[in-house]
Parts: sequence; structure tokens; C-alpha cells
Amino acid sequence: MIPFRFPSCLTLLCPALLLSAGAVAADEVLVEWRFDDPAGTRLEALESAGSEVHFTNSPEGVTATGDGQLLIRRAADNPVLYYAPLPEETFDEPVWLVLELDSWVPAGETGEGFRLGFSSGTVVANQVVDIRFRRDEEAAFQLSGRAGGGAGIPFAVEQDFPANAEASHQFALYYEPHRHRYAIFAGTPEGEWEQLGAGRTTPDRGTPAYLRMNLWGSYTDSEEEGVLLDRLAIQRHGPAGAPEPEFGFPLISAWSWGIHDPATGEFLASHGEDDLRKIASITKTMCAHVVLGVIREEPALLDEQVTYSALAAGTGGSTSGLEEGESLTVRDALRALMLPSGNDAGNALAEHFNDRFAPPDPEVNVTAAQATRANFVAEMNRQALDIGMENSRFRLPFGDGGGPDDHTSTVSDLVKLAAAAMEDPRFREVVSTKEYTATVHGPDGTTREVTWTNTNQFLGEPGFIGIKTGTTGRAGACLLTAYEEDGRTVYTVVLGSQSRALRYEDTRRILEMYFPAEEE
Repeated sequence: MIPFRFPSCLTLLCPALLLSAGAVAADEVLVEWRFDDPAGTRLEALESAGSEVHFTNSPEGVTATGDGQLLIRRAADNPVLYYAPLPEETFDEPVWLVLELDSWVPAGETGEGFRLGFSSGTVVANQVVDIRFRRDEEAAFQLSGRAGGGAGIPFAVEQDFPANAEASHQFALYYEPHRHRYAIFAGTPEGEWEQLGAGRTTPDRGTPAYLRMNLWGSYTDSEEEGVLLDRLAIQRHGPAGAPEPEFGFPLISAWSWGIHDPATGEFLASHGEDDLRKIASITKTMCAHVVLGVIREEPALLDEQVTYSALAAGTGGSTSGLEEGESLTVRDALRALMLPSGNDAGNALAEHFNDRFAPPDPEVNVTAAQATRANFVAEMNRQALDIGMENSRFRLPFGDGGGPDDHTSTVSDLVKLAAAAMEDPRFREVVSTKEYTATVHGPDGTTREVTWTNTNQFLGEPGFIGIKTGTTGRAGACLLTAYEEDGRTVYTVVLGSQSRALRYEDTRRILEMYFPAEEE
């Protein structure tokens, strides 16, 4: 089998993975602007056919012509954003943004232009996806399509079109809000439509609520320079003759994902494998790996008692359910960490083993609250480097820590961690355990039993042998999985799936690329 990666610019389509968006039917226009208002009417006051949808402000130089067109030409020097709040039901299903340009006459400097698309809010960071038009050369304008998310997000298409005052240019942006993908189309001179490219949106931008227009560059006052827009509409279905959107990637909701073959050291398929992400409780895999490294040297430590301090017992989030002063063996604490995903167990183990490790580098700022775990976390980072996790940084023994923009690891690094951790038979035993009952010792000498169920719902299904789940609001739903079939082991990672349920569906779809499901 030849390893492959999906191209960052998804204009190449893979027939084996094409996914249909459903048959194209009548337009079913949701919102439409035809620009029949009197000459000089500004964008804010333009009437949309069939609904009261207006833009939020009145930009200079964007006005109706009086002849059924909108003239986009402004004299301001700074980029300006305009928003039209859309009905809530607009994005209950896939939508098409359709626009017809009567002409584009170049003006000013190369690079000026405008964009239209969808946004979840009224600031730049809320951009979800848009279609862009910019002056490229004197005789051309460039069309591009791109999801929001910053400079690292690839364009789905970048294509030049002639600036021709006599030709009408038709374009469409297709967007599936629940599947986080889009496609760009252009009308042909023969009256047909062709797909130019497709891409994925970034789920953390949220569900769109606005039509967004962005103007940048400085147009002159010449009446011969600017853009004439004939029609702008949001439709439930594509224009007549538009083909069904096609996508050259599997339907996976995760922001970043990959399937890795440890025998070759290569990804079989991946998307955003080197993007820095939060990983939530997958962090506990490294915590367990560090503890078991000590156990390999001193196996008797498995029976040593780990006592939960006030800090450990008071840890928020998922818990193993022990109170301050209660204790259990290291053997059981590892299961308290990995089965119910106990944040409290992570802190308890880190405090228990902290003094066995060297302190962090002097430049690392250690707060009083972190002091009892600082050496342990430093060791997590040292061991990460030892196994080649060059783009990872751990801040807590059980989760991400840090601020909203502080990331922990990547898909590429996590498959290295999985391979290293799964070499230890004790680790494999822990992460393959579906349910476990442990004896907890109270500070007064009493004992009680506590039972934990593994959060990994794959356990018990053929082929699935662990490893770890993780979920937070900022990380999304995450899953690191070890899978075996026909004597072959692979590791899959999904980071940022859109729900706990979808992380399993995402993983199945990735695996089925290489281990097709048997037909019933």
C-alpha cells in the first residue's frame, strides 16, 4: 500500500473518496439582493427580496446605480467590514452564496479587492469562509476561496479571470455548516458551471450568523473604475446546471487527524498533522508513560500507596472520586488516571513521584501551586523530547493548562507517544481494561471499593486495544487509538472532533480507508 496525504490545496479530487452533497434542485432563494433601489442608495438601505435583511452600516462608495446594479467603489484607505444578520434557520442545512459580476474594471494598486462570505460574529476573527476577488494584474482579477483561521489555512482555489466589462462572471460558494466543508464554483461562457476547488472550514469559528462583506484597497473617484454587481443571493440549492459538490477527503469533523503505521514510520493519511493543538486528557498518556518508566526500574513501587493531597482531591474536571487523605496503590492509581480519566489521579501521581526527578530549567517560572508537581511535569517534557516529540509542551500532568492560545501537541507527536507507551506491557494492560474495581484506604484505616469504567467506548470491539480519550471546550473531542488487524498495528489520532460521538465516527472512517468494513 502506498502511503499518501491529502493535498493542502484540495483542488485535486480522489474518486474513491468522493462524497455527494445531494441532488441539485430548484434555487429555493433564502435571501436575495437585486439592487433595484434608486441611484445613490447605500448598502445599508438596500432591500433584499422576500426578507428584511440589511447590512449593518453604510459604506462610502458602495451604492446602487439605479440600473439594477451595485457599484463597489470606495475612497477610504483602510479595510472596512460590513455585516448583514441572517435568519437563524439559514444554516440549518447546506447553503449556496451566489453572485453575478457584470464587470470588474481595475483601479488603484494590485491587491485591492473585496470578499463576500459567512461569519459567526462581527470581527475579523469570526470569519468562517469566504470567496475573494482581488486585482491581480492590469487585465485580470483573482478569485480565491478560503476558510477562516489565519494565514496557515490553505486556499481551496486561486484562479485568475479576465477583467472584461462586457462579460458577466457568475460565482458560487457552497457551504455545509454541519460538515465543515465548502466548494467554489464558476459559471462558464457556455452557461454551465464548474467546480474550481473545495476545502474544509475550521469548526472553532462557530456557526455563521452573518453575510460578511470586506473591502480593502483604495478606489479612485473615476466612474470607470470599480466593480458592478448584478445579483447577490443566498440559496438552499445551487444555480441551475451547477453540479453536485465533490470533496477529495473523507467526511471527518476533526480539526486535525492522522492514521500512522509504526512499522514504516509513515502516515497513511493525515490532515493538519503538524498543527499545534490542545489535546485535553490525552496528556495523561505521557503522565502514565513517565510513571511506568520508574516502575520498570523498581517494579515493587506498584504496591506503594499514593495519598491524595488537598490539591489532588480538589482538582476539577473528570475525577476518580477519592477524597483528601485517601490512598490507593500506584497500580490502582494508574487505572484511576486512565480509565475514568481522573484529573485528581494525575495530580496525585505527579506529587507522589515528583521528588524522583530533576527540577525544571531555571528559566521556567514555577508558581507555588505548581511546586509539588513541577519536577514531574519537567520530566514529561524531557521524555517527550527523548521520543522525538519536538512540537509538544506539557504544562500539567493531566490536561492542557495554559491560556486559550497555549497548545500542547500535534498529531505527528502523539503517534510517537502512542508507539513508545504501547511498548510497555503494563501500559497496554491498563489502557485495554474496560472496567476495574480498586480498594481505597481511608486516613482512619477504613477501606472502601470504587469501580471505574473506561471512557474509551471502542474497548470490547474487535481490533481496538486502547489508548486515551480527551475532551474540553477548547480542545474539542479527542481520541488517540491503537488498532490491530491481521497482525498489523496502526495508531489513529483525531483532535477537535465536533462531539464525543463524532470522535468515534471520525476514527472509524479513517480506519476504513485501510481496513474496509465487511459487507453484510
